[in-house]
Amino acid sequence: MSPRPDDTTRTDAIGWHIRLRDGTAEDWEAFTHWLEADPAHNAAYEAVLAEDFALDTAFHAASAPSLAANDDAANDGATHDSDDARPAHRPARRWMVTLAAIAALFVATLLAWPMLAPSSTFYPIETQPGETRTIALGDGGEIALNGGTRVMLDRANPRYAALESGEARFRVIHDAANPFTLHLGDRQLVDVGTVFNVMRGDDGVLVEVKEGAVRYDPAAAAIDLTAGQTLLAPADGQPAVIGRKPVDLIGTWREGRLSYRDATIAAVAQDLSRSIGLPVAVAPDIAGQRFTGTIQLDTDRTRLIQRVGALLAVDARQVDSGWRLSAANRAPR
Repeated sequence: MSPRPDDTTRTDAIGWHIRLRDGTAEDWEAFTHWLEADPAHNAAYEAVLAEDFALDTAFHAASAPSLAANDDAANDGATHDSDDARPAHRPARRWMVTLAAIAALFVATLLAWPMLAPSSTFYPIETQPGETRTIALGDGGEIALNGGTRVMLDRANPRYAALESGEARFRVIHDAANPFTLHLGDRQLVDVGTVFNVMRGDDGVLVEVKEGAVRYDPAAAAIDLTAGQTLLAPADGQPAVIGRKPVDLIGTWREGRLSYRDATIAAVAQDLSRSIGLPVAVAPDIAGQRFTGTIQLDTDRTRLIQRVGALLAVDARQVDSGWRLSAANRAPR
């Protein structure tokens, strides 16, 4: 059960609901930051939305008969009112009935507030390609999302998350009695107190442990990983592959750089796509070539593409809406 927001949080949520009816792009950006600051903010805002919907529905159901009766009463008294007076009196009576109904229903809705909260406590957080975002968890931990990433969180349980796609780095507060659980499709990753980076795509899941330890698939394989270890679980169901990676190369996208040791150019291209927000295609004949080094990300894309080409020893060019990497000295097809 999600915690009931305090009065200040609830007041802020009502203010945001009113403000966003004609909100600007800046308003929506500020609202997003407010939501992400505390899981209780999202719970309060959704509760306000539920109240508003219930109020609107109940009002339309209750006010229609009242207004109809008011119209009949106005018509019955037509012989006592002049023709000039009737148009002024009838709208006034309608507004009085409307305002009274709104006031009564608003009070009733406030009293019934705990029962109006949404039944589902899960909500998504996602980033667009080229965008990064950091989410504070209610227990003191945090999740940093790379570009093109979607996670599901549970406002009732800060010890749960599901990575649906993309890449995220998790910093988890250890609690042996209530371990943090990350869902990866039909598999789970359980924290043993750590910082770890996870990528999930069509080809599978890659887990890299920067600090502490995690346990992959505790219900079946129960593979323990410690700092510097990696696990690649192919999407086709093949056995997971355990490897190693220097901890200083794990999750470096958070510092604005992409670091590799013996990575394929295809993997580098996927990382670039997430980081710059553009699709990066790779010619098949170089996709499996290996690369060791660091690419410093740059907001100047012309300078960045030149750096990428030089570091990977490939031909890097802008094509259509993205980039294409192909063998050096060969025109892209």
